[in-house]
Amino acid sequence: MLSPEVERYILNTSVTLEKATSAQVVVVTVPNLEGMTIETYANQLFRNFKIGDKEKNNGLLLLLAKEERAFRV
Repeated sequence: MLSPEVERYILNTSVTLEKATSAQVVVVTVPNLEGMTIETYANQLFRNFKIGDKEKNNGLLLLLAKEERAFRV
């Protein structure tokens, strides 16, 4: 869904942010939600990836589901 240039930009920006602040930003695009609600899907990803620091609560997940035309932060 994202061009290679956009993927590189997101990755580089996320790495720079994490080094400077320890905050983590993860962008995920999926073809569909496999029958789940976007909230359930996002929560599973967030927990599986362990985004951010548990103590600082500084993780951000951006999820885009193409088929459902849904987006969740």
